[in-house]
Amino acid sequence: LVLLYSNNSFSQIKGKIISDKEVSDLSSFVVWIKDGKNLKKIKNKRKLRSMNQKNKTFYPKILAVHKKDKVSFKNLDPIFHNVFSLDPKNKFDLGTFKGSEKFSDDFKKKIKGKRKYHHRFKHPGKVSVFCNIHPDMYGIVYVFNHYYFTNSNFLGEFELPKLPKGKYTLVIDSPLLKKQHKKRFKVGKSG
Repeated sequence: LVLLYSNNSFSQIKGKIISDKEVSDLSSFVVWIKDGKNLKKIKNKRKLRSMNQKNKTFYPKILAVHKKDKVSFKNLDPIFHNVFSLDPKNKFDLGTFKGSEKFSDDFKKKIKGKRKYHHRFKHPGKVSVFCNIHPDMYGIVYVFNHYYFTNSNFLGEFELPKLPKGKYTLVIDSPLLKKQHKKRFKVGKSG
């Protein structure tokens, strides 16, 4: 994969991920600023983000969220699914669902009342999520404590919020990469 990005005098990071292989969907990339002492706090409202289960897969497979965001894991399939993570800092298990109906773990009894299929991650980091019924199903949620992050779109395009003057590290990660791509850069006047 070839990664293109630019920072200009307006401190705006925009780019496009271009594959040197035949990849039809380039939305499985997360782009973020790893460090920077001068990062401004951006006031954003809490958002409801989605990583639903459809066609026996998590979609999107990769999701970037702020730790204040709530993530919906709706089962859009007519079969049983479960969502859980064993991440030490973000461990959770939402239980077993068939469509919008919640069931006991043995699949025999419908559970009435509030059907919780949302989760809010408490700690920043890379969190793997799974379905205990379909072991080949997995997704990755990147949790951040700032708003200088984004997912690439289907075409591989991305844009980050404007950065204040300072030194930063841009990071790009995806299951399609063997290792994270990192680039140090500076915003502001040189010399």
